Amino acid sequence: MRWLADECLHAEIVRYLRASGHDVVYAAEVARQTSDRALADQAAADGRILLTEDKDFGEIVFAELRKTLGIVLLRIPPRLWAVKCRRLQDAITSEGDALYARYTVIDETRTRSQPLPGD
Repeated sequence: MRWLADECLHAEIVRYLRASGHDVVYAAEVARQTSDRALADQAAADGRILLTEDKDFGEIVFAELRKTLGIVLLRIPPRLWAVKCRRLQDAITSEGDALYARYTVIDETRTRSQPLPGD
């Protein structure tokens, strides 16, 4: 899968995805301090799912009807990056390419998902 990882994510999550064969662009490496709107636009332009821990992306997509290919929001405490990796892999395994058309929220015990506006 193709991802744009927000710079707020722990680098271990990016390393995990890359080691699992995913194509990941990490904002901390290439676009530090980019605004959320610009990051969402870049993910859409590059055909990538935006991976973040920032709830603001939900408002950007739903309130502003901003076009994006998919957003995955990790809602797990920062220190639990290994749990984040496991739960993210669970979502990738169960949802697969459907993540491209949805706003998905992953927490420690469940995954919730809804269609993006216009899909």
